[in-house]
Amino acid sequence: MKHQKAQSLIELLIALGVFVLVVSSINFLSLDTYIADRAGGERTQATFLAKEGIEASKSISNNSWGDLILGNHGISISDEHWVFQGTADDVSDQLTQGERVIVVEQDEACNLNCKKITSQVTWDLTDTRPQTVTLVTYLTNLFSLNWTQTLLADFDLGKRNSVQTTEVGDGEIKLSLIGDWNNASVVADFDTDANGDVRDIFINNNIAYVITMNNGGGGEEEFFVLDISDISNGNINLLGSTDLGTELGNDARSFHVSEDYAYIASDDNNAELMIVRLSDYTVTNQYNVPDNLNGLDVFVVDDIAYLVTNVNNSEEFYVLDVSNPEEEITLLNSLEVDATVNKIDVVGNYAYLATEGNNKELSVVRLTDNTEVNTFDITGNGDMTSVQVIGDIAYMGRESSGDSEFYALDVSNPEGVITELDSIDLEGDDVETISIYNDLAYLGTDNADKEVVVIDLNTFIETASVDLIGSNYAYAIWFQGAHIYAGTTNNDYEVQVIQSGQGGWEVPEMIGSIDLPGNEDAKDVFVLGDYAYIGTKPARHGDNFFIIDISDPENPDPRGSLDIGKDIHGVYISGNYAYLSLHDDDEGLRIVDITNKDNPIKLDYFNAPGDKCFKDVSVLDDYAYIVGKEARNDPEFFIIDVEEPDDLEDEAEGSLELDTEAYAIYVSGDYAYLATSDNDKELMVVDISDEEEPEMVGSYNADSDANARDIFIENDTAYLVTKENSSAGINPEFYILDISTPTVPSLIGSLDIDDNVDTLTVSGDYAYLGTDENDAGLQIIDISDLANPLLYSTFDVGDDVKGIDFDEGHVYLATKNGDLEAPIIGPGGLPTDYSQWGIFTSSSYDSGETNTSWNNILWSESGTGTLKFQVRTADTEENLSSATWVGSDGTNSTYYTFSEQNIIIDPGASGKQWAEYRVFFTGDSTDSPILESITIIYSN
Repeated sequence: MKHQKAQSLIELLIALGVFVLVVSSINFLSLDTYIADRAGGERTQATFLAKEGIEASKSISNNSWGDLILGNHGISISDEHWVFQGTADDVSDQLTQGERVIVVEQDEACNLNCKKITSQVTWDLTDTRPQTVTLVTYLTNLFSLNWTQTLLADFDLGKRNSVQTTEVGDGEIKLSLIGDWNNASVVADFDTDANGDVRDIFINNNIAYVITMNNGGGGEEEFFVLDISDISNGNINLLGSTDLGTELGNDARSFHVSEDYAYIASDDNNAELMIVRLSDYTVTNQYNVPDNLNGLDVFVVDDIAYLVTNVNNSEEFYVLDVSNPEEEITLLNSLEVDATVNKIDVVGNYAYLATEGNNKELSVVRLTDNTEVNTFDITGNGDMTSVQVIGDIAYMGRESSGDSEFYALDVSNPEGVITELDSIDLEGDDVETISIYNDLAYLGTDNADKEVVVIDLNTFIETASVDLIGSNYAYAIWFQGAHIYAGTTNNDYEVQVIQSGQGGWEVPEMIGSIDLPGNEDAKDVFVLGDYAYIGTKPARHGDNFFIIDISDPENPDPRGSLDIGKDIHGVYISGNYAYLSLHDDDEGLRIVDITNKDNPIKLDYFNAPGDKCFKDVSVLDDYAYIVGKEARNDPEFFIIDVEEPDDLEDEAEGSLELDTEAYAIYVSGDYAYLATSDNDKELMVVDISDEEEPEMVGSYNADSDANARDIFIENDTAYLVTKENSSAGINPEFYILDISTPTVPSLIGSLDIDDNVDTLTVSGDYAYLGTDENDAGLQIIDISDLANPLLYSTFDVGDDVKGIDFDEGHVYLATKNGDLEAPIIGPGGLPTDYSQWGIFTSSSYDSGETNTSWNNILWSESGTGTLKFQVRTADTEENLSSATWVGSDGTNSTYYTFSEQNIIIDPGASGKQWAEYRVFFTGDSTDSPILESITIIYSN
């Protein structure tokens, strides 16, 4: 019985266990079913939210493609439109711990007109079961447009500051080259239209700020703002100016630009410090230093203005709070330096003062407590005018003192021992100002023949000097990019911008030379292929026609020669023959076989009727055209059949009486153009279409009694030169004529050479003139603007130039210099060092729509260095000039630094229809970054 009871208990326990297991299983199955149902519902909701994110992104892109900004976003409704807001959405009210993130990406599978959109929703189903729904789509901008600049013609429309466009490939932009400052030239200037000397210049990117001494009282401006964005093309534009209001006799002395304000030190007893708001060039504030002092210089950093003055019974160094430039200025501290302080430079925790103190030309002030902690005494009593600290070196300039005027001081320990590193004596010239850049110091002096002096800081040797336009002092110097900006005392050229020599034809140089036997004058030269053919006056004992091998222009090699026996006035080469016009009664034209360059052979000659001196010859097809001195009742112009050079006809094919002397002839097409001595027809045009009956059909009166000496034709343009024109008024000797209608030549442009011009040739953008100027026998004229030819450069060959030709980049001359009858002139070597900084500003672009979406900027670059971009937009082209340049975050302080970035427009822009971009170039002087092309994608 006991066993039976025990068995019943066990069965009961098993039954209870089975019951619990069954109940638990039922409960678990019920809970799992609940969670599964909930998960399904929540996933459906999450999918809906993810789809909503995709649709919202589509809506945003349709409204404005540019708003589809790369990155993580949340979304919201604004003005009944979807917009991105924040970096995620909190959807916890719909899903436990729910979050939605819209990710916009530039995917490799897309070009810039397409973006990858990922809409991801995450939430917690349970504490241990996070859930995610992800949807992906690609959006395409079907309405995208692009503004592309890649050709030289595109880039040439822009503005250049220390950059150059080149023809490499289809066009590119790179930094400007810096050459020899000894061959520098003034490329631009600015006249303030008053008599105030420029006292200081401050440059910030494409803006130059200038102040002058008092311009003569009220109503005259002393503060000028100049646009120098196109300075490399020689353009300066006035943006604005203002009258500083200084009393007559008081002057603005110096200034410093910091952010949106210019801080000006002045002589005004009530306003030793003036503040000009740069947005509208208005004087908005001023500060009156105690006593009647002159503010001489100011430096602003971290909302503090450090003002220095002339010596007085109290302080000369003032520390002013200018954190609110248009509100009250507070004096924070002051210091007695016990000397007039002409200049201040602030570096780190120290101010370096250039003073007139004979025992402390340099004063060092510690700015943490405004205490003078060091001084340095330089030999001599010349007043210090300037100081600039670079690294551990203080460079200082001073007035002439019998000692050096420019110094380098070691200030590596500003409160310790200061030592003189080097100095240079400028032989009595005052140094008015200095500008240090890299290894060069640019000094402004009072020497009217070399207002700018360049010092190599490695050797402390004067390497160059520049003579500015007019007689000046240079009170202000600023070096930026590829230019020196000089502020002068010249009343017509107060600001002068200097560019270094660029080599090329700006600085021609002798490549090679040919010293012919004897000392006879060379009269003409003709170059064809690898040979130059030269004719001279007859030699007393020897030849006067020469063939020179010029295949290596640096080492010309004399080959054959002949004794012609008479003056050779003109040389023309055609095929295997030389045609020589002679001063000979019997042999007016002589033909020479030049097939064998080592052994030329005389062939036949033509004897014109009467006593003739033929001046020039030209050949076309089977005819030679010769012109000569005036012959009464006889022709001066002949057409000769030269089909058989060794058997000429006795009679000319045709002739024409000119009734004047003709010095030169150029045959082109059906016309011969003659340079003559006729006072009313210095240029004559002869129709030679009928060789037997030439007819004068046109002429040009150069308004001069000077004889025309040479003529050159290129396309529809004639270039005519004369002897020196001494007639009243404008006296040109160089004329550029339109001969598109040969019968009626008309003037395009002219230039006063002020010398006899005997010969010329033209190639590309330059005309090369041979003159009798003692130290400028070769004169090179820039004819890139035909209406305004300009003297570009000169070269001294030691005597008159009588003949000239151009071939393969070189000029070949025939001169009267008995020791150098035939010099070969070429362009000077090009500079190899690049500017380290420059800005290119594009032309303006009209998108055609007021609500344009500017989407992406991308570019192609090469070379070495960095490029960074900014963009600005406006509602009109006119308003672009005052629009704000912005970068990757829509502010002026950022840039686009890598290609394919999204464009962010300035929120304060007046509109979006018009756009410009600008590029900052930075290099290391040995190479340059190169912009090859740029594309801006937009949609309307």
